[in-house]
Amino acid sequence: SAAAVLARTDSTGSASNAAVMAGLAGTTESEMEIFQTAVLSLFRHINSKDVFEAFYKRDLAKRLLLNKSVSLDAERALVSKLKAECGGGYTAKMEGM
Repeated sequence: SAAAVLARTDSTGSASNAAVMAGLAGTTESEMEIFQTAVLSLFRHINSKDVFEAFYKRDLAKRLLLNKSVSLDAERALVSKLKAECGGGYTAKMEGM
């Protein structure tokens, strides 16, 4: 579940990319939506959004290059939600990936 995956975050609020991918394997579209909503809820409470951005971009790049993404549509959807939350400047590089 999304709560179980989010529970695997460390003290900086960064979740292990491998743990997230393992936890999301085989999820339905509605479960993915719940997970993304939970991530955005957590994101809104993070003070250092630039740190989140750096970790997210690094992990997104790894997932895309190693073909480890659960779903490209899910990746696009989360980036789109981050764009709506923070603006196009925040997600420009992510969208380019």
